Amino acid sequence: MLEEFDKMVVGVTLKGKMKDNFNWLNWLNYCENKVLEYNYEPNYIEFESESVKSKRILQLKRKNNRSRILNSINNNEEIEFLTVCSLPKNFIQAVFDYYMYIGINIKHKQIEMAIEKDLYLKVDINKTIQELKNFIILEEGEIFEISRKECPFSYARRWNDISYYKTLKILDTF
Repeated sequence: MLEEFDKMVVGVTLKGKMKDNFNWLNWLNYCENKVLEYNYEPNYIEFESESVKSKRILQLKRKNNRSRILNSINNNEEIEFLTVCSLPKNFIQAVFDYYMYIGINIKHKQIEMAIEKDLYLKVDINKTIQELKNFIILEEGEIFEISRKECPFSYARRWNDISYYKTLKILDTF
């Protein structure tokens, strides 16, 4: 996907606290279904809990991975993050090679989603944002465009000063 490296992506970030009725299994199902709705395969997951401490992205279709994740959820373990990704078969680095990802990061108190700009222009992003609000007590949100090589989640988590992101364009705040 080297030719895709400079492609623009659109990020959506919703910041706030997870709702009291938040359910990790519902979130996992929502993410998988949203990826499918956007015509991609939800084939990888980034997940960390008390019992699952993987430092790399996991294949969702592997029975062992899925059962470990479901066990963590069903045992009400403390979960740090759960992100569902769609990656090509021969990806090199998930951070750059994704088609889309959608996840919750408890430490950063936010929902993060990134999709290719071409897809963003075809979908009803406001519908997706309304759906995401079912999981979070929204404090603030943002839609932004950025080069894939500048890592949208890096901007979303404010790892660098805003001046670092040369291709960043804020599309909407709410």
